This record gives sequence, structure tokens and C-alpha cells, in this order.
Amino acid sequence: MADTHDGIILGGGHNALVLQAYLCKAGLLFFNGLREIDLRVRGFGHHIPALLASPVKAQMSRGGTAALARALESAVREAGGKIRTMVTPARIVVEGGKANGIVTSEGERINARRFVVSALNPHQTFLDLLEDRHVPTDVRDKAASFRYNLIAPLFSLNLNLREAPRYQAAAQYPELERAFMVIMGLDDVAQYPEIIRHHEQGTIPPTVMWGACPTVFDPTQAPAGCHTAFMWEKLPYRLHGDARNWDAEREKHGLAMLELWQKHAPNVEAAVIASFSRSPLDVERCFPNMREGDLLVGAFTNGQIGFHRPFPGAGHYRAHLPGLYLCGSISHPGGNITGLPGYNAAQVVFADLGLKAAWLPKPIQERWP
Repeated sequence: MADTHDGIILGGGHNALVLQAYLCKAGLLFFNGLREIDLRVRGFGHHIPALLASPVKAQMSRGGTAALARALESAVREAGGKIRTMVTPARIVVEGGKANGIVTSEGERINARRFVVSALNPHQTFLDLLEDRHVPTDVRDKAASFRYNLIAPLFSLNLNLREAPRYQAAAQYPELERAFMVIMGLDDVAQYPEIIRHHEQGTIPPTVMWGACPTVFDPTQAPAGCHTAFMWEKLPYRLHGDARNWDAEREKHGLAMLELWQKHAPNVEAAVIASFSRSPLDVERCFPNMREGDLLVGAFTNGQIGFHRPFPGAGHYRAHLPGLYLCGSISHPGGNITGLPGYNAAQVVFADLGLKAAWLPKPIQERWP
């Protein structure tokens, strides 16, 4: 019986290596796009070797990301803190030149004796919640100019399944059954700039999607014997010039993604118990902080990274007002569920209050034997 593969490279010379390098380049470009890095911008090429050199592997929270949120919630409550959900802030209270609390959309005032920390996007913090008289012109202009990532918005297809996807290619590559991430439709290095062009034009590119079946690794995320799986695709926020067009396009595009998925994993068709799709507009509606569907809340570009994130003058977790601090994805080093923006901001708040952060490791001089 003939041996069958998706592709064959003949010869061991430089032409074969060039082809392999070409395919690797396509993957690297796409992976950096997944990290919301726009490699068209000067000064960001180092992200490719950084991607390869990182010692940290992809990780999963047992029970799903919501379980991580619940664990953090428990830690706050056990430490004596309070958490209010389903409360919309309408205004940051400023008295005596200092941030002193907030007023909710229902008119309730919540006072803060020492500080207010905002993890909201710059438009919300500086333009919506602060009165004009409390925001200097240069700060207001910088906040208004804060840019969101053109290629960050995601369309998601989510499935409840009777069994995990079984990919046809696993016959030749059995490790595919345990792959932490599966990418479909990525065949050419030219697809990355093509995806960007479609985002600029507000049109849907040929589908390149990626995702996983988390329950292969964590069965607790579904009832016994069942599975959950998802696929994501980068698609423009302003579809055909208006984000509201997604309301009519959502289900149609979700079905197109499902068809591609079934092409590679035929058992999915009969395994689906339930499904739903979420467009970039749905993301913004559910999470207003993610303006324009930007999951990482702000482009990683010159003037918006490092100590310039979110913008020059506000990059050290302190806003221009005493008592007002910044954290979350808009602060260095950005989003991705690392906890680092909050960790760094907490150190700044503690330092300003003259407190010692008990969770910090001892200086290396004290740990040296």
C-alpha cells in the first residue's frame, strides 16, 4: 500500500531547506500575529526569536479560565477585600486634587481612602470617567489617540461535543490527537499580509483558524464522557465598514468555520451537541473594556509599549492625578492572563503608601548563602 503524505520534499539540498524555512516563516508570522504583534512596525522583529527562546510553555487553568478568576476572588475575600460585580462606574470622584472614589451608574458613591486603580482602557478612564476639568489637555489628547490593534479582534466558534475531534491527519501524525493547539488553513507565508489587508478593508479573508479541545487535557471542563472545543479566527471589527454588520453575518460565518473543521475532523459533524459563535462586536458588547474587540486592549506599537504603555507620561502605573493608578492590559507588559500588570501596579501603590508588599521575594542579597 502506498505511503501518503500531505507534501513531499525531494532532495536534501538548499532548495529543500528553503521550502522548509518558508513554511516555518509562515508559522512564525502567524504565531506573532496571535500575540498581537504587528511585524510591519519597525523595531519589533525581535519578537520572532523571543517566541522561540521563551522557556514558558502554554498553560491551562484546571476548570477553565473562570476557575482562575474564582480562585483570585476567593483570595481577595479571604484577605478582607470586597468584590462588587454588575456595577458600572459612571465617574471617578476627584476632591482636593486627588482621586477619592467612584460614583456608579445608579448614583451610588463608593469612597476610597487611599487609592483608585483602573484596569479600564484609556478612553474609559481619562475621557469617560474623569471630568474634563480634571484632565490636562495633553493627557486628554494622548488618551484620545490611544490605538487599538487592527488585527486583534477574534471571531470564536464554540462547541459542546459527544467526543473529541478526530483529525484525519492523525493517521500519519498521531501526536495531533494530543496537540495543545491545532491550526487549519495556514499554507502560505503570503497569508499573513493578506489577512492584514482584509482587516484594513473590512472584509473576510480566506479562513485561517486555530483552537483546541481543552477537555482532552482537563476532563473537568465538561460532563463525563463529553468535550468542549473552540476555534478562533482573526477577523475585522468593522465588517464592510460597520461593526453592526456582524449581527447578520455571525451565524453564517460560524457555519463556514464548522464546515472547515469537519473537513479535517469528520466526526465533529455528528458529535456536536450545541454550539455558539461570538463576533468581534459581541466581544466588545460583553467586555466594553475591549474596545473594537481588541482582546489585549491596545496595540503593541511604538509609543504604547514598555514605560510608554498606555502612553508617554502614564507608563509607570501612576496616572496624572494623585491617588489614581493604572493596571490591566493597558499597562506594561500588556494582556494575556499573566497577572503582571496588576503585580507591578500593586508594588507601585504599596511604595507610594509606604507599605511593604509581603508577597515580594527577598532581595537577592538577602537570599545569597
